[in-house]
Amino acid sequence: MNNEIHMCKSSQLTIKEQENPGVRYSGPYLQNGPIDLFVFNEEAFIDSTVLLTRPYSDTVIFFTDDSSDCTTAIARKTGEQVVVNSFLEENLLSRR
Repeated sequence: MNNEIHMCKSSQLTIKEQENPGVRYSGPYLQNGPIDLFVFNEEAFIDSTVLLTRPYSDTVIFFTDDSSDCTTAIARKTGEQVVVNSFLEENLLSRR
């Protein structure tokens, strides 16, 4: 994610790498375990979310549910793991 510019039909997002990407938070939090995030139509926040999680983990796993914006594409461009699934559809079908 080195100063990438992500283009999407509905937005243009720019992200700058943190000044000291190797610096880790030394507090009492669990570090380097994956952070799982369930996202839907969150294209404007994907890049900043990845940067904000860096002090706590090296890995973010995005779970996305057929977003109508560019959430999935932008999440993939961050280099993080992306799982695409129709959670809502599965939940609705299981209620029948």
